[in-house]
Amino acid sequence: MSNLRYRLSVTGGVALLASSVANTALAGAYVGSDQLGPDAIVHPSGYTGAGGTLEVNVCISPDTADLEDLLIPVQNVVATVNAMTPTTGNLISGGANDIPSNAVDAESALLHEVGHCIGLAHPNLASESGLTGAARDYTKTTRGGDGSFDLNDGADNVIGSSDDLRGDDVNLHWFRLSNNNPFTIDDPVDSTTYSRDLNLLPGNDEYAANAARAVANLLGLPPTETVMQQGQSFDEAQRTLGHDDVATLRYGESGLDEVAGTADDYTIKLVYVGVTNDDCNVQIVVNNQTGFASCGFGLSSVGNNGHFRITSGTVRLNDGTNWYYNQTPSFDPPNEAPSIVDIDNQIVDENAQLAIPILATDPNAGDALEFVEDGLPAFCGLNDNGDGTGSVDCAPLDGDAGNYPVLIAVQDDGDPPLFDQTSFTLVVNEVADSDGDGVADDQDNCTDVPNAAQRDTNGDGYGNLCDADLNNDCVTNILDLGLFRTVFFTTDGDADFNGDGTVNFVDLGILRTLFFQAPGPSGVTSVCDVR
Repeated sequence: MSNLRYRLSVTGGVALLASSVANTALAGAYVGSDQLGPDAIVHPSGYTGAGGTLEVNVCISPDTADLEDLLIPVQNVVATVNAMTPTTGNLISGGANDIPSNAVDAESALLHEVGHCIGLAHPNLASESGLTGAARDYTKTTRGGDGSFDLNDGADNVIGSSDDLRGDDVNLHWFRLSNNNPFTIDDPVDSTTYSRDLNLLPGNDEYAANAARAVANLLGLPPTETVMQQGQSFDEAQRTLGHDDVATLRYGESGLDEVAGTADDYTIKLVYVGVTNDDCNVQIVVNNQTGFASCGFGLSSVGNNGHFRITSGTVRLNDGTNWYYNQTPSFDPPNEAPSIVDIDNQIVDENAQLAIPILATDPNAGDALEFVEDGLPAFCGLNDNGDGTGSVDCAPLDGDAGNYPVLIAVQDDGDPPLFDQTSFTLVVNEVADSDGDGVADDQDNCTDVPNAAQRDTNGDGYGNLCDADLNNDCVTNILDLGLFRTVFFTTDGDADFNGDGTVNFVDLGILRTLFFQAPGPSGVTSVCDVR
């Protein structure tokens, strides 16, 4: 069967009758089951019988009224359905909520209507039954063989409790087999734990119990009601799912065989895709094309065993209603890409060190950031502090001169993970070492004589091995020889040119080779440079 078309809406506006608020619910009912057949199961858009994650795109029409105000409530609804968390005490009224007394909570209405657009029916007879007042609060059924609803609220006089007497009305709700308590949930949820067959009710129960607030009160629970109950009051928030809402969705997730843990199981995942008319399975719009709130949808069959799927759905809120738009997010904000600070090209000499700072930020508080690199040479290392800061530390040696293209990227741990990157060129300059002592010429205080220790006892900028100028007049001559003689065979450091601890004939030989020469040459600043 295909192209069946339904429109479900809250009848008669907001809380016109008190009985339209305290209505009934159950372990679950599916849209269209009164026409498709009592055993019909309706799945969200896109389900074909294959297992896995079933993504349902939710969007806001660009033509909607109150567009900016609608953004957070819609995303809250998406997060609530995806969390699939059953709750009690989900009716928050008056001063306990943030809603003005003359306003209607849009988020609560949206949660209800999105439920329709993914397959959930009203759990009570509701306005589509043609009944009025409290009679709408009985469990959803067909009219039975006699063509009319049989309504008797039993000895406790609470509509929707387990002692209701419904004659030949055909039950359309799936109840928990073990206890017929709609404020609890079984695990797993499938045909082994839930049924709509009244012959399987536990104990002396007469009918499947509802999750209406009146039944919650009967059972001693705080104000609780299934989200899919028809009717909504001013100044009332219902922003979390009830146990029966979750059970109905999970029963559908057990797939065509209605047995959990098999290949046709799926998990519903609503995906908010933004303000668009494209690629929407559930579109949301605020306009004047509905009386209060509604979901219009199409259905098509899946397989041949009474399973159906939504083909498309449109949620409409009436733009003449005094909606309250909750602006407090209950959802994790959509992941946004981190940002890394650009790194300029870097220059370093061989045998020198370079530390390049890295800094990244992320607009999503709490996202963990990780740096990765590509093209980093072996003499460099990437240091990640784990907090969006880090460094590239390089120590090139002889032979490492060259140009190295480097990419540094930062990735977050959001869903999906996003990244940013920066590229730069690392330029390593070749530095001459004329004497081969491992000290570059521009840092060597004796460029022509190997002196790795760079010993310079008088601090004049010349290493002792090339500095016999004891009086610092920038030439080695007879005056220096005279000074040398006065310290011969002593431990004078300045005249101990080779650093063996004693001024001796070895040092005299060094003096002779430097006679009538200037000290050095030196690659560092020396006393002779500043004269």
